[in-house]
Amino acid sequence: MKIKQLTDKLILNIFRTKEIGIINLMNYFKRFKNIGVEKVSQDLNIIPGMALTARAVNNVRMNGFKSFIVNIVVFRLRRYAFQIKYYIVSGNDLFLPFDPHCSDISRFLPLKPVSSAGRQGKPSVCLVTFHMCAGGAERQVAGLACALKKLGHDVRVRVLRLEGEYGHYLPYLQEHGVDVSVPRMPGFSDIKFIKQQGVDMSLIKHLPEEIRIHAIALTAELLRRPVDVMHCYLDRCCCYGGFAALLSKVPVIRLSWRNAKPASFSFYADWMPVIYKFLLQFPHIKAESNSSAGASDYTEWLELPPGKVDVMPNGVDTAWCCSSYEKSRAALREAIEVAPETPLVVSVGRLVPQKRHFDIPDILLALRQNIPHASVIHIGDGPLKDDLQKRITAAGLSGNSHNNCADKAMILLGRQRNVFDYLRCSDVFLLTSAFEGMPNVLMEAMLAGIPVVATRVGGVPDLVEDGVHGYLHDVGDIAGIARSLERLLNDPVLRQQMGEAGRDRILSGFTVNHLADRITRAYTAQSST
Repeated sequence: MKIKQLTDKLILNIFRTKEIGIINLMNYFKRFKNIGVEKVSQDLNIIPGMALTARAVNNVRMNGFKSFIVNIVVFRLRRYAFQIKYYIVSGNDLFLPFDPHCSDISRFLPLKPVSSAGRQGKPSVCLVTFHMCAGGAERQVAGLACALKKLGHDVRVRVLRLEGEYGHYLPYLQEHGVDVSVPRMPGFSDIKFIKQQGVDMSLIKHLPEEIRIHAIALTAELLRRPVDVMHCYLDRCCCYGGFAALLSKVPVIRLSWRNAKPASFSFYADWMPVIYKFLLQFPHIKAESNSSAGASDYTEWLELPPGKVDVMPNGVDTAWCCSSYEKSRAALREAIEVAPETPLVVSVGRLVPQKRHFDIPDILLALRQNIPHASVIHIGDGPLKDDLQKRITAAGLSGNSHNNCADKAMILLGRQRNVFDYLRCSDVFLLTSAFEGMPNVLMEAMLAGIPVVATRVGGVPDLVEDGVHGYLHDVGDIAGIARSLERLLNDPVLRQQMGEAGRDRILSGFTVNHLADRITRAYTAQSST
């Protein structure tokens, strides 16, 4: 009798909500058949599909009760939990710190897999990528994480590195209250814990060595702190993150592709298509690409059925981009030492082969035949910087960022934090890439209200209508690109018209809020299938 009274007291201590205080769940459970599900749900703030988490058991352990008493509580709760057919009370007591011992106890309850959704019913989301450097995919992860956080989702971001340049977007995420961290390297205790959860470790052993340790680390975290949605970005992260989410029984898993198939890149590995085909056979795992061209490329490469890959365009954080919008164009040009009358073209991007920045000196030489004072500034760094500078010098276009741009042709400004300012003070944006996903900087240039001249690759045609927002050309069309730049630089009315059309295009469907809306609808649709 004494044990029964004590366990009754513990059960009351487990289930507690701010709205109604301590609830005698035992009585409610006994009267369940007479009251009905709706009444119980209303009185106890019960959310269908919620499961008892480790926090509930942890509460009583923190109060000094012995483990054997906790086990008795769990044993008694099993009977009543079964009666209410997987409905369990929600509240703050059901979330937060996950203890391996508590998880071992709570997993014996005959309930659905734990959902960590909040009371609003909004799914918790884990976004996975390599790091938070100043890259395109990282920009999208950071923007989406903050937008989802504003909508009331529990959001976390997991990366492999955050130090130095790899933490470029870390302050932005922290400012919005997003949980960002690197999963700790797993030890024997983590592997033991994973096995205790019923995970077949032989599956992990088949993973390639270069991603196996990351899959183990993420699996351990997801088992201790479950989420409703796992959203992975970039190929290697999609492979190990998707695998970890599958082993951890995450209900919704999305793999986000940001460019052409990885076989086009140096980081490609033979195991990638094998893992992708394995993951995508599961109905709750869905792939997405930020462009229709990328979706088609992956679909053909992996021999996927039609409709398996969603097209999910990028989104621009307008508030972040426009934070310095009070500055005038003249003030911006003065700040970067560019003469007001200089016909100025801007290019932005990492100096790597796929961007074909070596085409720009040739384009500029052709352009200056009719517009002698036309200049190009390039923002961005990369391994080809020295070679490109030599090419600029050899072409007689050399200059540096310390003198007035009016008497120089092409200047490499390196990495800059205020990219949007450079876009706003330029006349035309130039993109020469051989392949792309959906370029963030192209969207930002359109948001800045300047026309674009770009190669017809990846997601560019999804965004830019030729002759409306700018001009599109085939890769390597030096003469054609130069003619389009000349047409725009010589016609300020046309520049303004195309620039305004581009800005309207972004604001009408390509902001980060539009992205968050599309993503959350995709989460909901995927969870219902």
